[in-house]
Amino acid sequence: PEVYRIESDEDFVIDLLRHDEFLRYSKDPALFREEVEAKLRSGVRTVFVDEIHRFNKSQQDALLGAVEKGTITLIGATTENPSFEVNSALLSRSTVVQLRPLGVDDLRALIDRAIVDVDRGLGDQPPTVPDEIRDKIAREADGDARRALTTLELAARVAGRRPVDEAAI
Repeated sequence: PEVYRIESDEDFVIDLLRHDEFLRYSKDPALFREEVEAKLRSGVRTVFVDEIHRFNKSQQDALLGAVEKGTITLIGATTENPSFEVNSALLSRSTVVQLRPLGVDDLRALIDRAIVDVDRGLGDQPPTVPDEIRDKIAREADGDARRALTTLELAARVAGRRPVDEAAI
């Protein structure tokens, strides 16, 4: 399968093992284990698994040996309770960090930055977004920065050169 790789320098490589890319391994845990071992041989030291709760026990076990030996740092993301969805052997070797929703003020600050940020936001052609619309996007995002930014980006596209209004969001 295609594996997304981000390389920031020679010593730090992250492979993103996406669940949908490894579904075909669910019936053949040995094949999945081979893929993990191949990644380790290639120098991968940090592995991010999105939706780790969707990996079955055999797939999670394939990562366990490398975690136990300290060969990799495993970062798993889940929307589920890891106590129920991640196997106990892997969980006992983990530090669980619970991310909490952002506050409305934090989201508003994020929206304000995104509007003017030339490199990572909409700052190259900043949309006109009235304060009440910025506040509404922040409130309705329910603490989710990704939802707030996606709403802002789509609203700016819908509005075009016009100020963003409620109809655009």
